[in-house]
Amino acid sequence: MNDKEIDLIVSSPYTRAIQTIEGIASNKNIDIKVFEALKERKLKGSYKLPEVERKQSIKKSYENYDYSLTGGESVKDVQHRALPIIKDLLYEHKGKSIIIGTHGNVMTIIINYFNQDYGYDFWKNTSKPDIYKLGFLGTELQFVHRLWD
Repeated sequence: MNDKEIDLIVSSPYTRAIQTIEGIASNKNIDIKVFEALKERKLKGSYKLPEVERKQSIKKSYENYDYSLTGGESVKDVQHRALPIIKDLLYEHKGKSIIIGTHGNVMTIIINYFNQDYGYDFWKNTSKPDIYKLGFLGTELQFVHRLWD
């Protein structure tokens, strides 16, 4: 990916997302544009869920896009905050290469909007960190390829 022309780099404001892409941003001498809307999905109010509950909640949310735990965000909530950014990027930078640093759950929810085959099973098979290349023709998702080994 390092020898590919990169036109824009954007990220969630969270440190772990920025750290994943800051090496290539530095190498390409491109500033990272930060978008609050690309931050990780909030699953629950103020405490961290046990792993089993977290996975059950995420699975249920892909079965019912309006589902969320108290104080958390549904799939629809995340799509409403993140998709305007993604659609603007696709429109304003049509045909350009964009790196987006975000989080597994948000990434899956974004991809799911364009192709509902990408849901819970896709999410649970991602690693942290992970890298995917998405190809668009306009706003139509053409492919999703995993680049991380």
